[in-house]
This record gives sequence, C-alpha cells and structure tokens, in this order.
Amino acid sequence: MLDPRYIAGLFDGEGCVSVCYSRLRYRVDGKTPIMALKIVVLISNTYKPILERLKRTYGGSICRTRRDERVGHKTGWSLRFTSTATQKRFLKVIVPHLIIKRRQAKLGMLYLTTALIGGHRPTPEQWKIRTKVALELKNLNRRGLSKPRKHFVPSRPSKAFNPKFRYGKRELHRRMKRMRNARWHPERNRRVQR
Repeated sequence: MLDPRYIAGLFDGEGCVSVCYSRLRYRVDGKTPIMALKIVVLISNTYKPILERLKRTYGGSICRTRRDERVGHKTGWSLRFTSTATQKRFLKVIVPHLIIKRRQAKLGMLYLTTALIGGHRPTPEQWKIRTKVALELKNLNRRGLSKPRKHFVPSRPSKAFNPKFRYGKRELHRRMKRMRNARWHPERNRRVQR
C-alpha cells in the first residue's frame, strides 16, 4: 500500500476535485428538464502502473484521457473515483496531508455529505450547499487570471431550454457547453462579459 503522504503529493500535482452538470435528461412527462450536479474526483498521469496500484487500494476506474501521436508525447490516463463511498474513503485518507488542494478536497467532502442514497431528490438546503460548493470549486479551479464566477447553477429551469421543443443531440450539447463555460447567460440569450 502506498503512503498517504505520497498519494496526497500526487493528488496535489495531478488530481482534481470539481462539480459539473450531469447529462440533461427529461422527467417522465417528457417536458420538464432535469439539471443535476455530480462531483468528480480524479487523478491524471501518464504512468499507468501507479494509477493501477491506487485503483487496487481505493477502487475507481481507469480510462485513457489523451492519446497523442505527436513526437515526445505520452498517452494520458486518469483514475476516476466513481462511487460516493470510494470518493469519501479516498478524500478522508489524503485530506490531512494535502497542501495545494486541501480547500478543494474539504469542499468535496462537504458536497459528499449531501449525497443521497436511493436516488431521492435533494432538499432545498442540500441543493443550496451543493450549488455553493460548486461555485467555490469552479472559482478555485479556474485557470489564469480570469474573473471569478458569480453564479454556477440557475435557481430554476433555464428559459434557454424550451420544454416544448426537443433539441437535437448536437444542439443540446452545444447549448450545455456554452452554459458550462459561462460565456452565455441562458436567461438573457446573450453573451456575458468576463
């Protein structure tokens, strides 16, 4: 078994804790869209054997993230902790030893306290915690000198998704991508200055 301090150092350099939208689905009535959040805990690296050792200890799944044919580039791999139990167990072990990503890991633990068993809908208090954590994680994980976000998830279903109209798969992905990148405000149908 690897030393938790080594794993924490690996996670500080190559790990990620973030919250993202899950795939947009429709309720049974076929009209009301469902917008759900999910937490992502992963470690990426080009050295697959270390990820396999972590998988044997903590669980999760390994997938190829990048296959680069350019000269001098290696194939990238990521170990994604998929279930709530594995995410909690992994974060609990490494949080005391983290330096750079300690705040992100603690926010991930806070988010996981609102995790539901059996597919029940979150209460308004749980949803509030989740959106607060999601916004703070987005701001902590942002790149460069970009401005912090002021909103992450709309408090009500967006007007950008017309429930009477079924979007094609490509159009739906394009709209969701624009919303995720916060380049487009769904309620105003126009670009937002960053």
